Amino acid sequence: MLAKPRIARGKEPGASMPPSHPRFPVRLQPDGITCGPSCIGAVHDLIFGKGPSTQEIARLCGTNPETGTTDVAMKKGLDALGMAYTHPDPGLRSSLAFLDEALDRGDIVLLRTLTYESKHWVTAWDRTPDGYRIACPGAGNVIWDRAKTERFWAARDYDCLVVPRDRERHPGRRASPAEPRRRAIHEMTLEQFTGRLPIVTDVGPGLQRLVDDALEHLRTTWPRLTRAWPDGITRLAHSPEGIDLWYLPRQVSATVFAVDLQGGACIGGIHRGNSVLDPAWRGRGIGTAMVRGVYDLPRQAALFPTSYSVAGHGARCAAHRDAVLEAVRAGRKVHPDNLDRYAPLLRHNDEPAP
Repeated sequence: MLAKPRIARGKEPGASMPPSHPRFPVRLQPDGITCGPSCIGAVHDLIFGKGPSTQEIARLCGTNPETGTTDVAMKKGLDALGMAYTHPDPGLRSSLAFLDEALDRGDIVLLRTLTYESKHWVTAWDRTPDGYRIACPGAGNVIWDRAKTERFWAARDYDCLVVPRDRERHPGRRASPAEPRRRAIHEMTLEQFTGRLPIVTDVGPGLQRLVDDALEHLRTTWPRLTRAWPDGITRLAHSPEGIDLWYLPRQVSATVFAVDLQGGACIGGIHRGNSVLDPAWRGRGIGTAMVRGVYDLPRQAALFPTSYSVAGHGARCAAHRDAVLEAVRAGRKVHPDNLDRYAPLLRHNDEPAP
């Protein structure tokens, strides 16, 4: 059977579709529970132009730390934004052939996956000779081969939402309120700050490979940056003694480099939303400092894990504790639950020195 002809998107006279994009306008998730709203926001940006913030879309969906963003929540958000979609019957979406047909029609498909053992929404927006172009809220624009796509997607029963690329097929956006101010760490409870993400105690070979690759990328990139210092790079506050933390903004995902001041080598940092650190440097508060540093920025666009290692969860908890204690000492208002959680530490700090 001959393959279906590919649609030349946006090239027909008078076409209402946006022109073809060499890279999909992916949105990276600001935290561990907003992969779904990030996908919706990216598709919205492609079809309509820049739209509501990911946090606002999450509010429309009803995203929460307990359930994240379910298929029902995704449909609720799409409805609120006036975006057309179909939720295919399980009997129709039972193989990659369904995805091939949808993409060949020019549609965009939001895939509900189990990516490296984490529940995760991604967007399939085009095909390649051997796989698919995926806009991943955790990794940016990537290519998945057919075997990987099948494995990750089949684990969630091939669940998906199909969104037409043609803007004329959408009923239209509804007005959204202005983006709310991002809360500071001390204004959130520990559960809100951590997102109640799963803690991975047994790191399998797939996750270990991602960690090793991220660490190698940071180590090899840092020397090139020092030879041609880029615009926008910023030294973060809360750098531990003997360590500099450098923040490099990027369109898709910001990067943080942790640099040993004595040797000048990069020993870890944040890459594609996750923090990594050379094992020899763990236990010195560097992970906690990276969390505090990026959250002190006006826009946190670097750190958005989908799960934690034991050490990563500990760093996140320590960052919350330190931020709350610092805010109380400075007389700033903190979330009431935090006063109860850290009451023993707060009483200890109030005691006069002997």
